[in-house]
Amino acid sequence: MSSSNSRPANTSSPSLSAQQASTTAAGPMPGQRGCLQGRRGPGPWGRMVDGIASRLAFFPPTPPSYTVEQHKDATGQLYIQPVERGYQRVPSARVHWLQTEHGNRIISAFVPFFDGRGSMARLTLLYSHGNAVDLGQMLPVYKDLGRLLHVNVMGYDYTGYGCCSSSSSGPSVTATCSDVAAVLDALE
Repeated sequence: MSSSNSRPANTSSPSLSAQQASTTAAGPMPGQRGCLQGRRGPGPWGRMVDGIASRLAFFPPTPPSYTVEQHKDATGQLYIQPVERGYQRVPSARVHWLQTEHGNRIISAFVPFFDGRGSMARLTLLYSHGNAVDLGQMLPVYKDLGRLLHVNVMGYDYTGYGCCSSSSSGPSVTATCSDVAAVLDALE
């Protein structure tokens, strides 16, 4: 007897390329990199679903738990300054503004991990934080996570979250997909 989980002996089907695997007959799969590339817009039904999902899914903390400041030294580098008590500053974080394909500016923070010999980790974890928190609250978590896993951690705020709340659009499924694509591009 054969079970429904058994595979046929002859598995000569061709393997899919990475591009084919990330695309279905209906178009790119939601949440995957490039899901917005080549699209002219979601159409009226897609906009309606995106609007409803956005109102139900996104609860950014207000006010933001941090401000983005510029060092007064010659470097002029950006840093995240917590405004709430209890959140620590992470001086090692490399903070940058990123532009999304939708024209929104989002903030990102790369937290490097260095081993005992001073070598930076080869792997980087892209961490998309949960709902009702922002980058200022998560930055100390990223630092600890990198130390525990021996990886660099890249975090960011979604459009409409934290200091990105002044963007022209609020949080939405479409904007979030664009945010992730911008962060991935920055990592490359």
